[in-house]
Amino acid sequence: MTPEQFRHDLPARMRALGISAIALGKLTGLSRTQSFEVANGNRTPHANNIEIVDRFLAKCEELAQKVHPIPIDWNRVETIRDIFTSIRMGYLEIKIVDRAPHQEIDLGALAGEPKKIEEIVAPLSHTLAGQQ
Repeated sequence: MTPEQFRHDLPARMRALGISAIALGKLTGLSRTQSFEVANGNRTPHANNIEIVDRFLAKCEELAQKVHPIPIDWNRVETIRDIFTSIRMGYLEIKIVDRAPHQEIDLGALAGEPKKIEEIVAPLSHTLAGQQ
């Protein structure tokens, strides 16, 4: 990645993740000044800083994709560091698996008179049993 491409792509990557320059600096070990220079594109950052930030953001993007749609609070620096360390050491695997059958439920049929939970669940459980 060229420095110009990095400067162009970085703001969008940070926005997509919801990560601030301050959190980026704390998590990558860059000084506050360096992290703001990198994030704001005021000047071309040192090639080493580009590599550090690019590699780190790739890890963040991978983690964010694994836990989507759950948002990550990147400001919880110690927790984020612990998560990345645990993943790197092989102690932690994070994934969200949606195993629910995707069927539409007629919410209009549920409106009106209150129903017993059994009246709502029974048709669903029959449908689910038929899919197995």
